[in-house]
Amino acid sequence: DQNFRISTEAGDQFVIKIANSAEDPAIIDMQLKALAHIALVDPGLPVPEVLFSHNGSPIERIQAENGANHSMRILTYLSGAPPKNDPTDHALLRPMGACLARLVLALRGFFHPIANYELLWDLKHTPKLRQYLPYITDADHHELVSYFLDRFDRNVLPLIPKLRAQVLHNDFVPDNILVAENDPGCIVGLVDFGDMTHTLLINDLATTIAPMLLEHTDPVGVAAEILAGYHELVPIEEAELRILYDLIAARLAMLNVSASWRATIHPYNRDYITGGMNETWSLLEAGRAQNPKDVTKKFFRVCGLWEMDEVNSMQEDANETLQSHLSRR
Repeated sequence: DQNFRISTEAGDQFVIKIANSAEDPAIIDMQLKALAHIALVDPGLPVPEVLFSHNGSPIERIQAENGANHSMRILTYLSGAPPKNDPTDHALLRPMGACLARLVLALRGFFHPIANYELLWDLKHTPKLRQYLPYITDADHHELVSYFLDRFDRNVLPLIPKLRAQVLHNDFVPDNILVAENDPGCIVGLVDFGDMTHTLLINDLATTIAPMLLEHTDPVGVAAEILAGYHELVPIEEAELRILYDLIAARLAMLNVSASWRATIHPYNRDYITGGMNETWSLLEAGRAQNPKDVTKKFFRVCGLWEMDEVNSMQEDANETLQSHLSRR
């Protein structure tokens, strides 16, 4: 894909987006219709406005010099600053959760015929990462990813058909938001709907939380803050909370598995692709050292569900005791 900012003599600014020739125009159509839907349902959300050509179409086809056809569209340009890369700054955490929840609510009534297309960046397809494990040459890292993939298969996969799902942004991360120049906690722009798909609500939240944990000394506390901002607007269900730990870990694993694979097929862009991998490995190692039950208990308490968690923990302990007793007989 290629993106260009243009400015008119009148001072207006726009973004020209030219898709790669392999992109399905139906996927672009979904993204543009979603933007129009958001603007109608929640006009206060700062998303780009879709512009139409003289032919009355939001998408036009153009041809490159080599004969390849590309889809082109134009959006309004959103002013703002990228979030500061400051691990001590907590100002953005709750606003991230709250803004994501608003976006979820704005998309709740939206659907598109291609919305359920297969996208590797959709966490429900995490098991398919196994085919890329050979690209991870470090034995410790290979084992670390396998550990979290095994947890996903055991804890998450059976629940996927039972949990809430809808069309979601699926990439609400710091790279895709803009904040006010003088207020790092005020989100003034939401961009890049390129990973939009129909997936689990809790996947969308885990995708947002994962990159926000990097370089923080208290990643569980950071996750809890984002979770709290989200839960105030979109209450999270008990079953969703129980797999949040595994989904966050799966997203982090996905980042590094994908980077390991893509770096081999795009060696000229290796530095960009592999940037941040070491920090992600460290975060995965720290996550493995955590007790998942303790992390989940904190998530329950943040959402005011600590009593339910205590009851379920007692039931789980009783079940484990029974299983242990039966195995000895």
